[in-house]
Amino acid sequence: MPGYVFGRFDLAGRKPVVEISQVIRILGCGTQPEPIPDAQIDAVRQLTESGKGLAVHDYTVGQPVRIGSGPLAGVSGVIVWVKSQARVVVAIEMLHQAVSAEVDAESLTR
Repeated sequence: MPGYVFGRFDLAGRKPVVEISQVIRILGCGTQPEPIPDAQIDAVRQLTESGKGLAVHDYTVGQPVRIGSGPLAGVSGVIVWVKSQARVVVAIEMLHQAVSAEVDAESLTR
């Protein structure tokens, strides 16, 4: 399961941070690191401490999935477009023709 670590550090002195083997990258816009406002970090902290948990979906185009709930429950398909972390488009082959449906990522299983 991917994870994030939030830290405060001077970007000029980031070398010790990126040399940690588990650090993949510092998030930002393109190649430019970007700070996250304290209010957003506080919101994430509140959500994680609430006990309700966070659902993070990491689906990729071409990945086979099965729809687990809703009107298409039980149907298998392939991810053709990741609209956002919460919504994906699944191609479903029926009668040798492909149709696509936008579904909630929470309703999918790998």
